[in-house]
Amino acid sequence: SPLRGGGAPRGGPGPPPWMQLAIMELGVHEWNPGDNPRILEYLASVGLGGPDETSWCASFVNWCLRKSGFNGANSGMVSGWFGWGRAIAPAYGAIVIFQPLAAGASGHIGFVHALDEKNVWTLSGNSKNQVRIAAYPKSKLIHNAPYRWPL
Repeated sequence: SPLRGGGAPRGGPGPPPWMQLAIMELGVHEWNPGDNPRILEYLASVGLGGPDETSWCASFVNWCLRKSGFNGANSGMVSGWFGWGRAIAPAYGAIVIFQPLAAGASGHIGFVHALDEKNVWTLSGNSKNQVRIAAYPKSKLIHNAPYRWPL
């Protein structure tokens, strides 16, 4: 089926279709030894090969969007998602982009699952080498339009 654009962040019954897919991926993790074929699938969605230790948070987001019929940024780099789609207010299922969390690291990207005063609870890949929901500090959001939605 052809890829289509998204509608308004709210609207339509239920959560965004990419969130339904992402939730079903919870627990997918890197293998040692060997490479998890599912993570290799995420990487392939942006034209990357393995191993499964390759940074794969952006590939996971891209895979979830493509599998649900939406265009991703087709980039395995977090910076490739800056300016992708359109900026929105925080909403369940929005793509959320963080600055590097440690010196020498790249940023992190995932889907908004929940918000509290200090954190964005993010459903993301390559979070402690797996797909999981974890709190990431709002202080680490990129400064320009950190919440994105497909066009």
